Amino acid sequence: MSDNHNEQLQNITNSLNNLQLHQESESTRSDSCVAEINNLKAELNALTQRFIFLQQQFANMPTPNPAPPPVYQDIGVMSHASFSGNPKELSRFLYFVRDRLVEAGHRFPTEKSKINWVVRHFRYANGNIADQTPVYTWWISILKENARSQDFPTHDASTEDPYALPCLLTIGAFLSKLSEVYTDHNSAQDAKAALYSCRQGNLSVDNFNSIFSSLVFAVDLTEESRCDIYKRALNPRILELALMRFDWNSAVDLRAKQELAVQASNLLVELNLLRRNQLQRPAPQSLPHPPPPQQPAQVPMDLDAMTGGTGFNFPAYRLLCIKAKICQRCHQDYNKTHITSRSCPNKEVMIKEKVAKFVSLSQNPQVAEINMSAINFNIQPQSWDNLIDATGGGNFADMLMFGNDENGFPVEQGMSSFHISSISSLLPSSSSSYSVPATPSRLIIPIKLLTLEGTWIIAKALVDSGAGGSFIDTTFFTVITPS
Repeated sequence: MSDNHNEQLQNITNSLNNLQLHQESESTRSDSCVAEINNLKAELNALTQRFIFLQQQFANMPTPNPAPPPVYQDIGVMSHASFSGNPKELSRFLYFVRDRLVEAGHRFPTEKSKINWVVRHFRYANGNIADQTPVYTWWISILKENARSQDFPTHDASTEDPYALPCLLTIGAFLSKLSEVYTDHNSAQDAKAALYSCRQGNLSVDNFNSIFSSLVFAVDLTEESRCDIYKRALNPRILELALMRFDWNSAVDLRAKQELAVQASNLLVELNLLRRNQLQRPAPQSLPHPPPPQQPAQVPMDLDAMTGGTGFNFPAYRLLCIKAKICQRCHQDYNKTHITSRSCPNKEVMIKEKVAKFVSLSQNPQVAEINMSAINFNIQPQSWDNLIDATGGGNFADMLMFGNDENGFPVEQGMSSFHISSISSLLPSSSSSYSVPATPSRLIIPIKLLTLEGTWIIAKALVDSGAGGSFIDTTFFTVITPS
C-alpha cells in the first residue's frame, strides 16, 4: 500500500512541474505576441498619418484642364500618284495610296474622308482634271448607286450623301472594289515575258540580282523554276565558274544560287586582274648567250646551173614533148586519160627529169627535126608578147598540143581544121566571131576539139606561159554538130 501511494505522489509532483514549465513558456509567448501587436499598431498609425498627409496634398492640387478635342489636318493630294483608269497604272497607284495611309491615316477623321481623299487622285498623269477619266465615270456611277440604295435622287448624288454601300464603308473595301474593277488581266503575261527575256549581259551581279528578283517574284513560280530561269539568264562565264568552283547543284533556292553567283563574279574579277598583270609584266631579261656556230647555208638548186650547156628552155621542151606525143608534166604517153580529164592525172616530174628528157629528145633525130627558127627563146617567162607566127605558115601553131582528132591523138602539122586567127596580145577586132580579151601574159588562139559525144567544139584557148594548159571558158565556145 505504501509503495503505491508514494508512486502516485511522485506522478502528481511531476505533472505539477510540467504544468509550471508550460505556464512559463506560454507566458513568454504571450509577451512576445503582445510586443508584435504593439509594433503593428505603431506601423499602422504611421501609415494612417502618411495617408492623411497625401490625401491633404491631393486635395490641395489644382484640377487639370480637360484634353482638347482632336484636330484633323487636311491631307494634300500626292503629286507623284494618279490613276486614270488604265489597268497598268493600278499597282503603282495602290502602293502609293496604302503607303500614305499607313503614315497619315490617323489624321483622317472618318473612313469617308479617306475614300474622298483617294478619289481626288482620279486624274491623268499630267495633272489635268478637265478631261474626264474612265475611273471618274466609274466613281460617279458608284455615287448614284449609293444614292439609289438610300432612296435619294440620283441626279443629285454627291459625296455629301452618307455612304451606305458595302464598298464605301471602309477604305479597305473601297480599294478592294477598285482592284476588282481595274485589274490588269494581261499583267501576268507581261511579267512572264519580261522575266524570260531578262539577261545579265554586262550588268554587275548585284544589279542583275535586284532586277531579276523584282521580276521573278511578280510571277507565281516554284523555287525550282526560279532557279532554272536564273541559270539561263546568268552570264555564261560567271555560271561556268560557279559550276566548276562552287557547289552550285547543292544550292536548292534562288537566294543561295545568287550568293554563289556573287562569289563567282568576284573570282572572275580577280582572274581578269591577274591576267592583265601578267600581260603588262615585262619579260625577264635573259643573260646573253653566245651565238651558235653558223651552219653553212643551203644553196637552193639553181635552174641555170642545171640547164647550163643543154640549151634547155620551156618553149623548146614543150614542143619536143608535143612532137614525141608525151605529157610534159609526167613524161607518160598523152593518152585518152589525159584527154578525158583535160589535165594530167599523174604526179609532175622534177625539173631535173625534165632537163634530162629535153636532152634525150633533142638527141632523137625524128623529134629534133622541128622548125624552131620562128621562136625567140630569150623571152621573159611572164609574157608571150613576142611569140608570134613569124613564118606565116602556122608552123608554131601546129606544134601546140591543144586539140585532138577523131582518134584522140594530138593535132599534127598541116591539119586544115586548126587555124590561127591571132597569136598576139593585141585585142582582135570586135567584128571577129572569136573576140576574146587578151592579156600580156596570155596567148589566145581558136581551137577545134572533139568531145566524147562525137561533136566538135570551136573555142578560144588561153595558153598559160608557165603551166602550158588550156583554159576554155564555156561562154566562148560553139558546139558544132557533124553533118
